Amino acid sequence: PKVESTVLYFKLKNNLNIENSNKLLKIIKAWYSERRKKLYSNLLKSSLFSREELDKIFEINNLDINIRAEELNIEYWKKIT
Repeated sequence: PKVESTVLYFKLKNNLNIENSNKLLKIIKAWYSERRKKLYSNLLKSSLFSREELDKIFEINNLDINIRAEELNIEYWKKIT
């Protein structure tokens, strides 16, 4: 089959006021590690959070455990970090 690929380059904007930008980049990398997977599963596999921490984060932010990362806006990403 004919395959097309794309390279993504992320550059954080200075005006986002993200306290822990390194952790945010690690979280984004974890999500992109397995496309079409659910956010919870990818974050759990990344070892950035324990299951208990993820459960608490998802509960506090009223996030469905079946949500995919592309469904979140930057405000949710900042909360997760």
